[in-house]
Amino acid sequence: NRENFTGNGGPVYNIPKGGAQTFDDEDFNDYYEQIIHSGWSLSHIRFDGLPASSQGTLWYNYRSTGNPGTRVEAGASYYHGTRNPRLDRVTFVPESEFTGTVRIPFTGWDVDGNYFSGNVEINVRAGGGTGDIRYTCVPGRSRDFVLSDFTRLCDDLTGRSLDYIIFED
Repeated sequence: NRENFTGNGGPVYNIPKGGAQTFDDEDFNDYYEQIIHSGWSLSHIRFDGLPASSQGTLWYNYRSTGNPGTRVEAGASYYHGTRNPRLDRVTFVPESEFTGTVRIPFTGWDVDGNYFSGNVEINVRAGGGTGDIRYTCVPGRSRDFVLSDFTRLCDDLTGRSLDYIIFED
């Protein structure tokens, strides 16, 4: 008793220009659970199409630009959990000057053979990694910095959490 479910959604990732995004198989499993309420779990997905070369490349076992791993193939199965090839080892690497939204269509199956479709959406932001936070201070007095100002600026510029700050002259 296999059923087909079509969805318009799927995992969404936001990365800065020049960044990379490794997929989290739990994001696909969460989407599967929203679409199919079968009590089963996600088995695997297949990418029905790949990004245009002007947008970027999907890699399997990506480590760095010097060690990118192997190209992901459309129609190949990538598995949820620990079975190889693992979905959580697929990484999207945008072309160096690309900014915009990439949608990668996929079809997924559960362990009972039910299948569903969706799109992985990757938003590559143009924002850089520098910005200004301005405070005023009366001469001779101190001014505390507000952590939320820094975390908000970091999120606005990069879409990521703040790790550290470097103060420059």
